[in-house]
Amino acid sequence: MNLPRFVAPVGLSNRRVAELVRRAGAVSAILLACAGSALAAPPEREAFNVNTADAATIARNIKGIGLKRAEQIVEYRKQHGPFTDAYELMAIKGIGERIIRNNESRIRLRDR
Repeated sequence: MNLPRFVAPVGLSNRRVAELVRRAGAVSAILLACAGSALAAPPEREAFNVNTADAATIARNIKGIGLKRAEQIVEYRKQHGPFTDAYELMAIKGIGERIIRNNESRIRLRDR
């Protein structure tokens, strides 16, 4: 392996620095290999009842919705009653048609 030329820090030889760089590369590769499957796996999203779900469930299952927006959905539901159509979620600021369309298959309005 050809490493770029550099000046070793005080107390370390160029050979020792090169050895440390090679080891760090190997350790990084192992860490990436171990973490790769966890990083690559998207969160499992499932169908849920938007009229009974808590904010954490909503945030976990609607792609594009975080916990804060999910809390707004729960608050809106408390003030206005249950949703009768998934597109009613668009009444909440920050939720647009694209979010509803992309998640429509998972949003339920009643338990099955």
